[in-house]
Amino acid sequence: MVMPEDGDKVGTVDVIFNDGNAAVLHGDYSAMALAGDEKKAFLGNESQLKEMFGVAVGALPKAPKTSLLYFLLGADELTAESKKDAELIYSDFAGRDAPEVLIVGHTDTTGPSARNEALSIKRAERVRKLMIERGITAANIEVSGMGERNLLVKTPDNKKEPKNRRVEITVR
Repeated sequence: MVMPEDGDKVGTVDVIFNDGNAAVLHGDYSAMALAGDEKKAFLGNESQLKEMFGVAVGALPKAPKTSLLYFLLGADELTAESKKDAELIYSDFAGRDAPEVLIVGHTDTTGPSARNEALSIKRAERVRKLMIERGITAANIEVSGMGERNLLVKTPDNKKEPKNRRVEITVR
């Protein structure tokens, strides 16, 4: 049975049988029943998925997730909107068993690149500290800074761009 995916993604499973024949299951809850040589495709539903595979699905870890938080110009202070978003992000991460967290700080191209490099690390460390305060184990968090490299929005030097002043948090 094809499990539903987050977002607008549609799953597909290729099934290859012992006799060399194949079938394609496409879309949420597409399924196939096998009994001896008999093969029957059908469309299941959420309750059938839980009944047949509930234990296995329950044992799966949560899928990796990446989130962005944005910062004020030239500072390691979150924007007002990102302060609100941060609480949702932290609570999601805290609900995972032994999460591995990667935090990467970024800046826009305003100011000298050496200062931006240091600021990107300072931003990442700020988020790390906030995550530790909310119960994430420090040993599970890796921090790095990209400075003004790897811009989300490509800009020339000394261009203010709020979307580039960010921290990317990936939990897996």
